[in-house]
Amino acid sequence: MAIPKFIHNYTEINNRPVIKEPQDANKTKTERAGYMSMEKRIKSIMAAGQRLDASRREQYHFGDDNEVDPTFNDHSIDPSLDIVDIHSNVQRDQERILTKAQAKAKAKAEAKAAAEAKAAAPAPAPAAQTDPTPEV
Repeated sequence: MAIPKFIHNYTEINNRPVIKEPQDANKTKTERAGYMSMEKRIKSIMAAGQRLDASRREQYHFGDDNEVDPTFNDHSIDPSLDIVDIHSNVQRDQERILTKAQAKAKAKAEAKAAAEAKAAAPAPAPAAQTDPTPEV
């Protein structure tokens, strides 16, 4: 008689070792029931808004200043958004970034070549004095 392959013996479930983490008396995993003053609640909501703003700024690389770039336009909230438009915008942005990077690399290589050429060029010979009068 063949032994079934997908039948498991689940008698060991209740015998698993219990892992207890040390608990800190100051930290709880849930909110405590009770009254929360309006001042504390407002401060909590304001802090949550600041964290949300910081998170969004990290996503869009606005920088450290407090003002959002006025030329920034979030196309993802447009109701007439089409996947093809997104694809073409992404390709256009990638090409623009690539051309900027290539231009920067080219300028850097030209500056490096100019510096090497300047360092490798022999120093001009001092001009010989053609005037027979002695310098005073």
